[in-house]
Amino acid sequence: MNASPRERYHYDDFTLDSFRALLRRAKETHPPATYADYLTRPRCAVWRHDIDVSVHRALAMARVESEEGVRAHYFVALRLPFYNVLERDIARRIAAIAEAGHAVGLHFDASDPDVPDAAALERRLAEDAALFRTAFGFAPRSFSFHIPARAGDVFTADAYAGMLNVYSRRLREGLTYCSDSNGYWRHRRLHDLFAPGGPDRIHALLHPEYYPATVMSPKERIWGCFDGRAARSKEVFEGLLRAHGRELIDW
Repeated sequence: MNASPRERYHYDDFTLDSFRALLRRAKETHPPATYADYLTRPRCAVWRHDIDVSVHRALAMARVESEEGVRAHYFVALRLPFYNVLERDIARRIAAIAEAGHAVGLHFDASDPDVPDAAALERRLAEDAALFRTAFGFAPRSFSFHIPARAGDVFTADAYAGMLNVYSRRLREGLTYCSDSNGYWRHRRLHDLFAPGGPDRIHALLHPEYYPATVMSPKERIWGCFDGRAARSKEVFEGLLRAHGRELIDW
């Protein structure tokens, strides 16, 4: 009998409770490390989170990690259409992630044709790093590529614009990479790496928007983020109207 999508794609892995259980299991074999110290550890896991869609879920994930004694790396996007880092509520949540002890870096979209070479990349990264510092009051020390299909294979130096490149050749060769892009394990299940005989150093990329409180399909998880943001926008707008004695006219 064919496995259901829930079984085949391990939907049950993708909740905050399951994430907490995975962290506890991982710490037994692979203590948490950072990009700065992973080379000093014979066995370790570096936890990375690219915030593509939901800063709200990123903060929830960051709190779980903090409670479990895990310091992770979070990468914030400035130019994606799904959240605005200058929005007060979003900025407060990003600040709270940093205050919880996690490193916060820049999530950079290099798919733009304006980044044809390393010199252009340096210029664009420097521009975004300046915007980042204005928004959050501190400079990013590292960056990750958003949708790295092209950039990640071309720009492989250790650093650009004074920031660590987490897609560098050195990191790729020194860490075994595993990602949950699009809400499922693309090549291998992360849980299987934290086992006897598994790789010594693991680079785990988890996208926070795919870790709600209850089991859902990948589409339900991501659609829930969009629906939540839309509902919040309506709530804020209606609140402004009420505060100023106005009304929203309908049919």
